[in-house]
Amino acid sequence: MLRRVPRRPRHFVLNAREAGGLCTPADSGELAFKQGGRAFYVFYGLGKRASGATRLAAAMLLDSLRIAPRARGP
Repeated sequence: MLRRVPRRPRHFVLNAREAGGLCTPADSGELAFKQGGRAFYVFYGLGKRASGATRLAAAMLLDSLRIAPRARGP
């Protein structure tokens, strides 16, 4: 599965529009990426009336995410 997941983007883009499901807001989405030999999924939901500043802040929060290198066993 790891081969199918794209590398972590330099900058995350939260561009889901009207894609909500039964239990998620209208502007919700899923981001999948790999980093350091592991796959990660981010699920997000923004309200229809979320401001541009709110969307930017969410993307910046994801951009600031730091993932520690994978711990190696003994």
